[in-house]
Amino acid sequence: MDDIGDTGATPRPRGRKETEVLMRWLRIAAVSNAVIFDFFGRSVFTTEAVIRLNPEDGGTRQSILVISNEVGVRRAKALRKAGHH
Repeated sequence: MDDIGDTGATPRPRGRKETEVLMRWLRIAAVSNAVIFDFFGRSVFTTEAVIRLNPEDGGTRQSILVISNEVGVRRAKALRKAGHH
């Protein structure tokens, strides 16, 4: 497990297995010049898989990491009221 330090984050496995599983899946499902959107990209396993797979097979895949605003409604209203958009 990663050392979480003072962040309070939930510890996660280092991800080697997840990355290798994604590399296997990408070899099967994605052409060598695919653009891959990762809508659940907090752990960046998909991007790492693309970075490792491209030199392996000469691919030019791209990975686009998409994250959502995880601020709750009340917090968002307070931030807007304070002048943050």
